Amino acid sequence: MADPRVYRPNEVGKIADVINKYVDECDAKGEAPNFARAALKCGVNRNTLRDWRDTNKHPVMTEVLDKLDAVQNATLQEGGLSGKFNPTITRLLLSANHGISERVLQQQDVTLSYKHDPEAAAKALLEAE
Repeated sequence: MADPRVYRPNEVGKIADVINKYVDECDAKGEAPNFARAALKCGVNRNTLRDWRDTNKHPVMTEVLDKLDAVQNATLQEGGLSGKFNPTITRLLLSANHGISERVLQQQDVTLSYKHDPEAAAKALLEAE
């Protein structure tokens, strides 16, 4: 396994192929792929993978990691809705990894009252001049 701290530019294509294969296998099994497992399979630090995705230094890596993200998102949503996955863990992962959260709508009843005071209004106008 390669040293996870060392970046080897000539290995980006190989790493992308390994991740792509991993994502396809997970998708076929209905499992959610993740960065940690992808990093372990490649021998690269997961923060390095995130950096490659976020900085777009290597378009091939950005593409394959976006695919991992999309498959993970879809698998979690489908598994959560079908009951295949634990709803609490699914909610946590979707919130943490994909920015999806529950919204609680609250209704508030507000009563406004308006008191018309012509003398106070005239006084305020005179003071403003």
